[in-house]
Amino acid sequence: MNTWILIYHALDCAAEPVALDNAADLSVVVGADDFQRQLQYLRDLEMPVVSLEDVLDPSCDLPNRDHVVLTFDDGHRSNWSLGLPRLVEAGVTATFYVVAGWVDKDPEYLTSPQLREMADRNMLIGSHTMTHRFLPQLSREQLHRELADSRARLEDILGRPVVDLAIPGGHTNRAVLEESRQCGYRSVATCKVGLYRRSGDPFRLPRVEIRRELSQQGFCQTFNTTKLRQLQAIELAKACLRKTCGLSAYTRLRRLAHRYLVLNR
Repeated sequence: MNTWILIYHALDCAAEPVALDNAADLSVVVGADDFQRQLQYLRDLEMPVVSLEDVLDPSCDLPNRDHVVLTFDDGHRSNWSLGLPRLVEAGVTATFYVVAGWVDKDPEYLTSPQLREMADRNMLIGSHTMTHRFLPQLSREQLHRELADSRARLEDILGRPVVDLAIPGGHTNRAVLEESRQCGYRSVATCKVGLYRRSGDPFRLPRVEIRRELSQQGFCQTFNTTKLRQLQAIELAKACLRKTCGLSAYTRLRRLAHRYLVLNR
């Protein structure tokens, strides 16, 4: 059976908007009500939401049909204020990949007590590095600090192991994966579009991103192999563009394009 690993980032609502200047990319900030409707759709579809831990544990029995893992990147405070109550109400769990260096430092992001509460409510906390730098651009020493220090900081906050990692921007290479293993991680989540099967590599977990402009019908179509192939084609085109212009230039162009679209819709 297929494991669909979904990526979310921040959530927002009228009473708790996300400021554009503080959001890495407003186009991936999903409305809290939309998120709740998506959880309801998964229940209606009878597509089980399972934990990443269960998927990675070969001794754990998984549902004998397609199932979903929910993940959140960055550690925005709305993961606690808007996401956690809806997850608890739905009786499901999620994995939160947190930028350790932003904890207790930026009011837009999680605090240590909020992280502990989420972990106490059976949410899995993973690392999203120390400062959210693009890892392939770093020296091996810098790379080690991003991966090892973030894990150590989160473990100090939580008092429990942190062994799952998500790569900022999904940008990775062989050195990043090797260092991840050496730093003691058991899995690495990427932004590569695809489905995960237990025969796959846990250090290259594919995921499907859920974006702000996605309608309820669009969310329903997410779990369609034809739609998946379309997303993979788009990903391939982006990869070619990154290779042509370089990661830094590609990132600047992407941010400018998203800002233009947000301000002019």
